[in-house]
Amino acid sequence: MTDAPSFDDRLATYAAPIAGATPTTYDVPDTVEMALCGPAQTVDEVLETLAGLPYGRAQAAKFPSRRLRELVETYVAPVSRAFLAAGRRRPFLARLGDNRDAMSRPGFVKSRMIEDPGQGVLAPLNHARHFSPVADVAAVDRPYADKDDRLVWRGATTGRFIRAEPDAPPYSARYHVHRLAGEGAARADWDIGYSLVTRPQHLVDVPLETIHAATRPHLSMTQLLGSKFLLVLEGNDVSSGLKWILASQSVPVMPTPTVESWACEAMLRPFVHYVPVASDLSDLAEVHAWCRDNDAACRDMARAGQVFMAAFGDPESEDRLLAAVVQTYADRVTLAPGGPEARAVLARIAGLSW
Repeated sequence: MTDAPSFDDRLATYAAPIAGATPTTYDVPDTVEMALCGPAQTVDEVLETLAGLPYGRAQAAKFPSRRLRELVETYVAPVSRAFLAAGRRRPFLARLGDNRDAMSRPGFVKSRMIEDPGQGVLAPLNHARHFSPVADVAAVDRPYADKDDRLVWRGATTGRFIRAEPDAPPYSARYHVHRLAGEGAARADWDIGYSLVTRPQHLVDVPLETIHAATRPHLSMTQLLGSKFLLVLEGNDVSSGLKWILASQSVPVMPTPTVESWACEAMLRPFVHYVPVASDLSDLAEVHAWCRDNDAACRDMARAGQVFMAAFGDPESEDRLLAAVVQTYADRVTLAPGGPEARAVLARIAGLSW
């Protein structure tokens, strides 16, 4: 593989759970963990059908109506438009919001675990939030040689900050920032801290005061790009800032990705596109020292990141990729009801009598 993922590489990645499958009918249980949608539905119609299954009712209880509408507009509408553009009017499943769960049925997701992808099919959902900042980089970036050697990070307290059970998944890498911020207070070459605290006290395994003590002032993209070495940490799923950092003349310093999205994070290679660090950030001081001692290698990684991100820069090609993913789904996936509520929803969106 070159430093830039090809069209075929990306299509194979996005549609991997269904790409090699023969056409299959999948029953949709009432407990399905996604929204059951039809390509011709309006946003209001999707919101109405969401109320027909437990997943949709749970989302309505979790989010205010305005936010739920935004989720449908950014996580369902792009897939609906692609189905209609392809002339394929078939029901599909879509997951709303951030995701680390393995889907039990083929459905469109913004993100999925690399080691356990389930049947999630990747699509460019919530695309503007994750990719629009890439276009802003050129105007505020500076040459690699003109940047300082500091290691910098800002971000919110997203991800797992509590482990209620011994076998629970590990902490988010962002959890460990509260420790690093304390260590960094005595270092002129680190500027690491939370820019936003969103955790309630009962969901943090350290006193909330410790988290607040690790907050630092917000830094703009211009300020962040003044440094060669930018720490990148996953939160609820992928890091939203990784794309624009890869597109810049700074180098990402980050744990090996555990989640992938339309940005193909699983294709990123350590010491080619980023400098790897332990998931608990325990070796960060040593890694930063390596970066300073290997400046030429880090400059090359910054360039490789730009080449990688250039593959996502052609809107026409991006549209063709989504069309190919949707076509693969339509050719291989047929949804059938697995329960009375799913039956009623499918009858409404597909105009079928089951």
